[in-house]
Amino acid sequence: MEQQEAERRLQDLRDALLDDWLLVTEHLAGTQQQMESSLSWRVTAPLRLVRLFQVKARELGLPAATRLGTAVVARRLGRGA
Repeated sequence: MEQQEAERRLQDLRDALLDDWLLVTEHLAGTQQQMESSLSWRVTAPLRLVRLFQVKARELGLPAATRLGTAVVARRLGRGA
């Protein structure tokens, strides 16, 4: 009997944790969507891409970073890699 009660309480705690996680995830998704639709986010998008390319060029070398950048641009334009 005590084991069943402990298992029920454990399941209740798991359910509560999942509910809390879902609420936080929902909130964060809405916050991220608001941020990404802001003017400053859209204006700085090209700058973030340039910075990412600089980092990849430093990590991988310029030829590899160029191939990677080309593949990303092609994918975003819907042309495959």
